[in-house]
Amino acid sequence: MELDKSVNQYITTVKQIERLGSCVTIFDFEKKYHTYISRNYEKIFGWDFENDEDLQKGFMDKEVHPEDIQHLNYMSGYFLNLMAEGDLDLFNVQYVTEYRIRNAKGDYVWVIEKHLVLEMTEDQQNLKYTLGILDQSMQPKVAKVCTAQVINTETGDVKVFPREQKNYDLSKREIQVLKEIGDGLLSKQISDKLNISVNTVNTHRQNIISKMAVGNTTEAVQVAMSMQLI
Repeated sequence: MELDKSVNQYITTVKQIERLGSCVTIFDFEKKYHTYISRNYEKIFGWDFENDEDLQKGFMDKEVHPEDIQHLNYMSGYFLNLMAEGDLDLFNVQYVTEYRIRNAKGDYVWVIEKHLVLEMTEDQQNLKYTLGILDQSMQPKVAKVCTAQVINTETGDVKVFPREQKNYDLSKREIQVLKEIGDGLLSKQISDKLNISVNTVNTHRQNIISKMAVGNTTEAVQVAMSMQLI
């Protein structure tokens, strides 16, 4: 996508970042759309912006993992609340998110995106343009959860945002099993401790993975711990 004339002054910065291999976007908060989307998205993820109108209108909603988009929206609201309260020096912070995004093959991959403020509205009360810099995670196979944090580039202070609280409709027994998995117990050990069959334990494992929309029980434990479910 070509750079919108309204943000032409940022073209040098955008091109320098793109040459490093990063995906770059510029978001217009007044018009609520991306005025620029880097061609690197097509190179890295295999997307076709030219012939996919849905991608052009809202590629984030279309390709971000459905579980992660909920958390990203929640944490974005948290960020905007902090901004409204005047708790952030907006031109000296990076809003950093880590989440899963789907490539053209249908596989979800972990990415890290940094958001920087380019410009505020004339009254300095609201965001006008933000710059997004996205790269693939350096540890794609490490179990993790969707996160967001603000880093003060002057002081190095980091503020980790809370995730939206959910219980995923886990039963008491499923939470018990998940806690034992988190403590390092294997299915047979959990079976003996809870006095249930190994098959029942494994059924609980599959139900937990399905309900929490994660790839495995290791991810489920990390999510549950981050949300204080166990």
